[in-house]
Amino acid sequence: MWIVWDDDEGLVCITDEYDEAVKEYNKCKVGLQQLVNEDGEFRGNEQCVLARIERNFYSHDTGEAVPGKDGDTYFEWKEEVKPPDEIEQLRSALQKIYGLAKKDGVSKELDECYIIARKALGL
Repeated sequence: MWIVWDDDEGLVCITDEYDEAVKEYNKCKVGLQQLVNEDGEFRGNEQCVLARIERNFYSHDTGEAVPGKDGDTYFEWKEEVKPPDEIEQLRSALQKIYGLAKKDGVSKELDECYIIARKALGL
């Protein structure tokens, strides 16, 4: 999940699509440059950010109807947690090791996975 923010518009978008986030980020860059060109000077706080969202806590419609309230539904809290890339790399390497351990003659691939796992852990 990705977020684009700039100091002029604030929150520009939240999306699961990286390409969409880059497209919006590039639009923000152009917009900020045009703003400075039109004003003829910098304000000093121009900034555009494209960032990966690692944690997202929000209200979520359960779809469950509230008795006696026509059309109303219950809401509850929901949180999504995206682990850092290093943990994903480690998890992937360990899954690969697990799968390869069931086969014969996997020493080269097993060594590669071990190196990836150590790197992901910073060892």
